[in-house]
Amino acid sequence: MGEVVYLLFRRAKDRFEIIHAGQADKTDAADFFTKNEGFKCWLQHAGSESNLYLSIYPMWNSQPAERNAVLAKILSRYKPICNESENAGSS
Repeated sequence: MGEVVYLLFRRAKDRFEIIHAGQADKTDAADFFTKNEGFKCWLQHAGSESNLYLSIYPMWNSQPAERNAVLAKILSRYKPICNESENAGSS
């Protein structure tokens, strides 16, 4: 798939919680998510791979700045735990 914003969720009781949000130019590789640096964090907070859910928002022909603007809104509002730990590690 081409240009996307993606969200990873965990199911917690009767609701879904965003644990990571990201954007990508291309997601064609079969191991795109499992080879991601954040995969360990996603599994830790989801509890298992079977409790990890993916949502993809296609933004065909978009530029990184456009996807980053959408991503910034998501990060600001929902503060996904695995994005916060990424930011803490890069400070």
